[in-house]
Amino acid sequence: MVVKTIKFEDFDGRMREEDFRFNLSPAEVYDLQKSMNGGLNALLEQIIKEQDEVRMTEYMKKLVTMSYGVKSLDGRNFRKSPEILADFVSTNAFSEIYMTLTHDADAAVDFVNGILPSREALERYTKMMEASLAKMDKEQDTPTVDQTGIVPISNN
Repeated sequence: MVVKTIKFEDFDGRMREEDFRFNLSPAEVYDLQKSMNGGLNALLEQIIKEQDEVRMTEYMKKLVTMSYGVKSLDGRNFRKSPEILADFVSTNAFSEIYMTLTHDADAAVDFVNGILPSREALERYTKMMEASLAKMDKEQDTPTVDQTGIVPISNN
């Protein structure tokens, strides 16, 4: 989790300084990986290699909006919802962090590394997913018995 203290001007002209929290769960990272051709790392490497500023700004905006949330008082939950996100993006704090991350490569790298789950958590979930996929592959290779009790023969 990243906690960013952001200074911004509200719409009454007053300067404010508030803490904002950003986090991606292992499940969110998994979904993100699967939604990108070649995965998250490959996309980042390609954007950096091609110095594609348009894609980089789109990517940073997606990460900021995906990771923003509100931590519960007891620390058990990190709440995200369209309403919570709408409240955040309608502030100048959103503009401040978005502009910083799209114009400061070091800040962007720190942000991305900070919102990702720990390496240990990612490795644990990756092993679980690989085991699940291996089991699914094995089950697909196992002949199934139809309702008549006959194992179908394949033409392979």
